Amino acid sequence: MAVEAMGDGVRVSFERLPQTASVGITLWRQGQEQEASTVRLEQTPILFPALQEGAVYCVRACTYLDGRPGSAPTDTHCVTIRDHEEPWKKPTAAMVTVVVMAALLFAVFWSVGRCKAEGCHAHFQKEPLPFSLRQPNQPMEQLPYPEQGEICEPITALFLLELT
Repeated sequence: MAVEAMGDGVRVSFERLPQTASVGITLWRQGQEQEASTVRLEQTPILFPALQEGAVYCVRACTYLDGRPGSAPTDTHCVTIRDHEEPWKKPTAAMVTVVVMAALLFAVFWSVGRCKAEGCHAHFQKEPLPFSLRQPNQPMEQLPYPEQGEICEPITALFLLELT
């Protein structure tokens, strides 16, 4: 019997089995043998998918020939289910995030420190509140540019009436 961890599952295969044999495979999490589950099947290999990562699972098997009682069980084989991600991905992603955030913070603080009063006022002008939003006793603020009056042009309209 060969047992190997594949991704988040366990693969169990046999080198040779008689054609009329069926196999009973018992799988359990290490330390929880009382909660073992047994699967009886006639073809191998078999894959037990979706097991908990980082846990150790143990496997034992018996063969059954033509419905007769099973053979003695095999030795117990235990395997550890590993993360299916590469081990370098998490630290690399964390390091890249730290470097990008440090560069972003440096750029923000550098631009704030370099912003002189005249330059900042040119880019960030304070606009006065519209008349409708002012409180009744609030004084009028001096606008930074002269207000222009509304431009009106006279329009001549010609109406034709037809009488019938």
